[in-house]
Amino acid sequence: SHVEEGLHAEAFDLIASGETLTFERKLDDKFECSFTYVAKPGGVPVEEWRFTMTMSPDGSAYSCQVRVERTEQTSELMFTSFVLKVKGKQLYGYSEVHRSEERKLDTSEYTVDKQALEISDVAGKFGGKMSGLFLVTAIHKDHDEL
Repeated sequence: SHVEEGLHAEAFDLIASGETLTFERKLDDKFECSFTYVAKPGGVPVEEWRFTMTMSPDGSAYSCQVRVERTEQTSELMFTSFVLKVKGKQLYGYSEVHRSEERKLDTSEYTVDKQALEISDVAGKFGGKMSGLFLVTAIHKDHDEL
């Protein structure tokens, strides 16, 4: 694992167990990110993925990225569900989900809850293939609140 100011990057094993598993890390007191998934057993049992959290130099924005480490940038796993969630007082900024490096997941296959800062699969629509997720949030400035 590699940690420096405003960055946390770590490789982790994504396990195809058929059970709900969560990988969770905290960057600082304002930003925490979790990736919850179910991957079907039967193919490759384990695949190496990378979990990266960053903070912008001025501290106004954060990002959380989870992606497969393979050189082809495609996962061999079949997923049944996934949720990428940011915890903390943040504002939604931007998100994307990839099926492969050059192909984004169809927007019908997943949903973005901007209030909850959460990206998750749509049951019955998600095709099971995914290689990465990305979520950017902005810091909620307290003095902007009325």
